[in-house]
Formats: sequence, structure tokens, C-alpha cells
Amino acid sequence: MKKILLSLSILLLGSAITQAQTVLTNWSFDDSSISYPSPSPGGGTGTISYLGAVTKSSGNWSSGKTGKRLGTTNYPHLSTDSSGLTGTVFATSTAGKKGIHVCYYYKLSATASQTHQMKYSTDGGSTWNTFIFSATNPTISNISSGGAYWTDVANSVVYDTGAQSKTVFALINFDLSSITAVNDNANFRFLVTPVFVPGTTAYKASSGAKNYGSGGTHGFDSVTVSYDAILPLSLKGFNASVVNNITKLTWNTFNEVNIANFELEKSTDGKTFTTVNSISSQNNTNSNYSFNDAAPKAITYYRLKINNLDGTFTYSKVISVNGKVSGGLSIYPNPAAANITVSYTKVSNNATLLVHSTDGKLLTSSKLVEGSSQTTIDVNELKTGKYILTIVDNDDKQSTVLIKK
Repeated sequence: MKKILLSLSILLLGSAITQAQTVLTNWSFDDSSISYPSPSPGGGTGTISYLGAVTKSSGNWSSGKTGKRLGTTNYPHLSTDSSGLTGTVFATSTAGKKGIHVCYYYKLSATASQTHQMKYSTDGGSTWNTFIFSATNPTISNISSGGAYWTDVANSVVYDTGAQSKTVFALINFDLSSITAVNDNANFRFLVTPVFVPGTTAYKASSGAKNYGSGGTHGFDSVTVSYDAILPLSLKGFNASVVNNITKLTWNTFNEVNIANFELEKSTDGKTFTTVNSISSQNNTNSNYSFNDAAPKAITYYRLKINNLDGTFTYSKVISVNGKVSGGLSIYPNPAAANITVSYTKVSNNATLLVHSTDGKLLTSSKLVEGSSQTTIDVNELKTGKYILTIVDNDDKQSTVLIKK
């Protein structure tokens, strides 16, 4: 069994969260007015729950650390088939964040299991994945009061030395930044779970002078989820439709963080743009926007200028509507490289726009706005070639050829 003894240097909790990391969620357990599982004030949003028969117990730190901790007890008996299936679950959304880190202070009573694992879930706890250790991950520090912790890299297990007679705690850090599935995930959870001593089918007490007991306690404090960076805003569905002589512009955003506003700009030549309106940002995980502009008498181009709170900005793709086209089904431009304007006779609320390959395979389908006579669609993802574009409105069907450059 490969064991790596880690540094016993005393560090402050703040030093465990590097300057590159920002706290997302934190539980400190020191405020008696808080009804946990809620996080600490200013500590984000999250929950605590328990797997198996595990229950919460109260507890104070003694010998080397002040304040309160979260105690958990009622763990499995000595040789039951539940290794890695019970414990404490900490849940928080990582939506809009990447480079996730987890850390917690950990304390065992003398009769608690000397070995535990950290597992994580990306589907709300339906599936648990064991965090695979490396020589430098996780790291352990702040060990106090006569003992030591180490990691068993071969089995991804954290060990207590098993010889102490006093309270022992440690700060344990897990770097999940290489696990992309935990980024931008509303269903992220991690589980701290006792496990059998590797190579056996039984738990072992953290103290060599004691026997394992199901009533042993596992204590937590300063449980923190942090992140390295905020993911960029994702702009989806920026479209324009002509409805009853009004150009209706709509767009949807995901991961909208630190956005000041959106400036809607328009142009008649696709080169020189002027601002039509400024729309304040909602700064929600998912946001929907709309704006009505006068219907054009010629080709009119639109784009969004996305202004960040720090003064930086980016532009959206450019879309267009064509006031010159009326009646029938037509596409502009055609051949097309990116976005096209599709003009058609006014449609009902059941109308859809379909794009098929020439061999009849349906590639895209989108619902049209009731009463509209034009819409824009993005054809960037289509390969160079010919396609069949169709408007289906109840029993009426119109088709034309779309050529992708």
C-alpha cells in the first residue's frame, strides 16, 4: 500500500484558498442562529444532507481549534456491506463557474472509521464518482493535537494514523479543476464517506487503542467550495422576426454574470451601426429578452453590444431582415454563409420551419412566431451544399432550395 505522508505545517484556512480561487459556498457552523444545512451568511447557496442512517450531532472543537463544528454519527456496523455508501453530502450549484475546489476541516472520534473517501456527483447524487488521488492531490494541512493524516494514493483513501489519544483534526483540500463535468453544473455534490480499510471487508477505529463503533463521530468545519474563474456569457437564439409590420428581436442568455447591459445596434449596410436601445442586464442563469423595432423598408442589420461591468464588451453575430421581400417563400442571402432571412406569407401559431438534407434527413426544426412574415436563422453549422427549406403551416406547405457556401 502506497502511503504519502503530507506536510504538517500550520496554515490558515484563507491560505488554503489561493488568490486565484474565489469562495462559492461556505459552511462555518459557528453561528448558533443559523439553521443548518443553510450555508454561513455570505457563504453562497447550498444544502447538507446525509446518506444511509447517518444523523447530525452537535460538537465543539477542543484542543487547537475554537468554535463549533458539524458532528455526524450513526454510521454502519463493523462489517456491513455499506463501504462508501453512507456519509455527509454537501450540495451547491457551480453554474457559470469553472475550476472547482473543495476543502473541509475534518475530525474523527477515537471509535470512528480511520479511512474515508471524497466522492462527487454531477447528476444530483444519482451517481457517485470516487475522486482519484495523485501524489499532490488532495493536500492535507493544519494537523493538530498529536497525530497525522496521510493519503493512500493507490486506493484514493484518506487515513488517520490510528495511534492518537487526543482530538485530531486536519484541513483537507481537493482540486477538481481538471474534472470538466463539475464545471457549470447545477447538480454538483460531494460526499464524505467512511470506507473499509483497503484490502479488507471491515472498518477500523481511528485510534489504535479503541474498537470501531457505529456511534463514532465524523466532524466538519469550514467546508468550502471555491472556483478559479467565471465562464463567459453564452448568447443563444438571437433572432429577428417581422410580425404585423414590427421587427421583433429576441435573444436568450445563459450564465449571465457581471453584465452591465445590452446595446441593440442596427445598420443599413452591415458596416456602420447605430444604437437603437440599451437594455439592462438581468444577470440570471437563464435570461430572455425582446425588443420591437419598426419593420424595415430595405435590408436592415442588427447586432448586440454586450457590455460588462468592468468596462469591457463583446459583439454578437449580425442578423438581418429584408423589407424588400413580400409574399411567397424566399431566402436572403442565398447562397448563404452564416445567417439567412427567410420571408413567407403570414403564418398561424402552428407554423414551423424545417431544413432537410437533399436525401430527406431532417436537420433543424423551429417554431415560427404567429403572425410573422420573416425570421432569421443561423446556418453556420450546415456543411457546404444544397438543402431543402420548408415552411409548414397546418395543411399549407412551401419549400425552396437553400445553398450553403
